[in-house]
Amino acid sequence: ISCLCFNFAAAEMTVKCIFVMGVSGCGKTTIGKCLADKFVAHFEDADDYHSEANRAKMSRGIALNDEDRYPWLQEVANLGKYSIGRIVIACSALKKNYRQILSAPLDGNYIFVYLNVGRTRQVMNNSEFMSRIKRKAS
Repeated sequence: ISCLCFNFAAAEMTVKCIFVMGVSGCGKTTIGKCLADKFVAHFEDADDYHSEANRAKMSRGIALNDEDRYPWLQEVANLGKYSIGRIVIACSALKKNYRQILSAPLDGNYIFVYLNVGRTRQVMNNSEFMSRIKRKAS
């Protein structure tokens, strides 16, 4: 796994919100929990905030579109905005406009940590992700 941080001006870790981003199965939750422990922060997994409709759609193997994601991204952005103290949020955030939505209410007080994994690991973990979504949809 390689790691790339965006918003280097905030990298001294005085930031309020740390977004751990990457593709499905790359380790966002695992790394996010480690960062939360290290920096004494609250941890949230953005996947837990999907609507029932989004979960049902994903459980059928249908990809979400931007329209599906927008309310979810707003809710995740509010986790950072209204958090008391520091927060680490695991969220795919792969598109630049998604990152803009997530960071808009944070007045520059955030960083994105991008987890980059090899293609083999990504393919192996996609089935794990889908089974997790199906369990949550039930």
